[in-house]
Amino acid sequence: MEHYSRRYILKTSLWTFGALCFDLSRVVASAIEPKNATAGRLNWDEFVHKLELTARAQHNALWDKDSYVGSVARLLGRLDPLDPALQLMTSQHRNQGFVKPDFAELLKTTDVQISLITFGKGEWLPHHDHPSMTGVLTCATGALLVDSYDRVQAPELAGPSTIVLKKLESNVITPGNISTLTDKRRNVHSVRALSFTQVIDIFTPPYNSERTSSTGWYRVANRPIQGHEELFIAHPYY
Repeated sequence: MEHYSRRYILKTSLWTFGALCFDLSRVVASAIEPKNATAGRLNWDEFVHKLELTARAQHNALWDKDSYVGSVARLLGRLDPLDPALQLMTSQHRNQGFVKPDFAELLKTTDVQISLITFGKGEWLPHHDHPSMTGVLTCATGALLVDSYDRVQAPELAGPSTIVLKKLESNVITPGNISTLTDKRRNVHSVRALSFTQVIDIFTPPYNSERTSSTGWYRVANRPIQGHEELFIAHPYY
C-alpha cells in the first residue's frame, strides 16, 4: 500500500504540523511517558506505546509472527474508537473528494508503521502482497471486503509469468473486526469499501524503499484452476 506514498507526503506533513499546534502539551507529555493503561480500553497514546514495545519482538531470532499479529490484534481491539486523538485524526480525512483511496501516515518508526486509509464507497485496492511483512487492520468506520490468499508453489500449474494463489477467505471487516497477515499466511489480499470507510492499517516492519519496490500487484482469474477448487492463476500487473 506504500505504492501511493508520494502523493500524500506533503499532506501528511501539514497534518502533523496542525496536530502539534492543536495539542502540543499532550504530545510532549506522551513522548515522555503515556498514561497508565487499564485492563479495558486504550487511548491513542497508550496504544502506540504498547504497540512500539510489542513490535520489538521482531528483533528476536525466533520471532513468532503468528503470535505477534495476535498480540497486535488484541491491542488494536482495545483501542478506544471514541478517543479524542483518534477522532481528530480520522476527522481530517472525512470530507475530502477522492479519486483513489487516500493514505495518511499516523506513525512510522524503524519498527512499525500505522496508516489511515480512507475509501469512498466502492473504491478498492487490487490484489497485492506485502513482502517480508506482517499486517493487522481494522475499520475505524464503514465496512471493508477483504479477500485473502496464500501464495503457493505449484510450478506445474503456473505459467512462465504467472503465480498460483490459494484463496483462504472472503470477510467483511467492520469496526471491532480485525484482519491479519504474515509473510507466509494471507500475505496477498484485495480490499474494497462497501461504504465510506476508514481503515487503520499496521505493518511490521514498516515500508521502506526496498519493500515498496518489491511489492507485487496482481490480476487474479475470476475462476479457479480446473480441478483445483481453491487455486487461482494470478498475473502480475508489472
